[in-house]
Amino acid sequence: MTAELGFEDADQQIAAPSVKAELAENGRSAIAAGVFGVPTFTVDGHLFWGDDALDFVLDWLGDPELLDDDNMRRVPLPSPAVTRR
Repeated sequence: MTAELGFEDADQQIAAPSVKAELAENGRSAIAAGVFGVPTFTVDGHLFWGDDALDFVLDWLGDPELLDDDNMRRVPLPSPAVTRR
């Protein structure tokens, strides 16, 4: 299947040290940004988490004041179940 996408040597590319280093850096960046689940969308410093978040991201892009509504502020933010050290 990877060949159909234009990756003839996908196994070698995945195993490359540069790819592994980029993956590790992306993970560190996600943790530093406060990402706590997959999928998470980060838009202008706001985190939108969960499978159903894309519609909310699109709603927010259409109305950036959506998160400033009093009803939105009364909803508590989720707490991470695990903290990485």
